[in-house]
Amino acid sequence: MSNAHCVIYVARRVAEVRNAHVRARWFGGRFYNWLTGSSADYVVLSGAVLANSFKWLGETVPEGFPRGANLELQFELAEKLDADLRAKAKAEGLIS
Repeated sequence: MSNAHCVIYVARRVAEVRNAHVRARWFGGRFYNWLTGSSADYVVLSGAVLANSFKWLGETVPEGFPRGANLELQFELAEKLDADLRAKAKAEGLIS
């Protein structure tokens, strides 16, 4: 995936979990999250997107990183990754 695709993918997944987090504050929202299988605590990202994102941000990707797997990231960590990716994309002119 390209760097721009990673920014969009992570931003979209974080926004979905942020919405589930807001819905979880009331019974109807928790029920909706349960019906749809939405998590309010974890963001599911593909290993390929995580590896490319880390590489783009200048982090070292360990040998044997599970690029073909879906990985769960805590919501707070995913929000930080999203903010870092957006800042890098803005600095490089990918987004305004």
